[in-house]
Amino acid sequence: MPRVIALILLLVLAVSPVSAQAPVTLAFATLDAGSAWYVYGATMAELLRRALPAGSNVDVKPFAGGVGNPKLVAKNETPLALSFTVTNRWAFEGREAYDTKLENLRGLVGGLDTYYLVAVVQKKLNVNSLKDIKDKKLGVRLFTQPIGALGEFGGRQLLRAYGISYADLKAWGGSTPPTWATTSSSTRSRTAGPICCWRW
Repeated sequence: MPRVIALILLLVLAVSPVSAQAPVTLAFATLDAGSAWYVYGATMAELLRRALPAGSNVDVKPFAGGVGNPKLVAKNETPLALSFTVTNRWAFEGREAYDTKLENLRGLVGGLDTYYLVAVVQKKLNVNSLKDIKDKKLGVRLFTQPIGALGEFGGRQLLRAYGISYADLKAWGGSTPPTWATTSSSTRSRTAGPICCWRW
């Protein structure tokens, strides 16, 4: 947390106001309300408001995640967003999650957190790897973060490494509802056969 605060303060100093400037309104793209990124964005927005000209506002948006946010910034739909180094590079080079180069991107601060891609299944499925799901053609329900988040795209990459697609899961009787709220509630309620992939 001290590192996060230090980086936020660095960002504030970078946009310190000059006297007699007109107020500005900035949009700041994060992720779902209640997510760590949304909290980061709200905290940074409060500090930015203090540093910007009087009457300025920073509107924290609850979208679109590590994959979607670089697109919003590159298209000038929002001037500020949280993202990942890896997705920013993919966007800049036009590969993986991006079909065109998005060169209108600049990094301001980094190292806010560390994330891992995690895949978990319920014990009753009796599988030890994604290979088992493919070999048995199990109709699992794959829950991820919303489309636009790196957790969702990372889940697709993980499946791809084992030669599985969303279409395969659906053909085997499964489904792919990509919402974080659904993921959490389904895991808690132990509904039949979910596999969850998210960044953590």
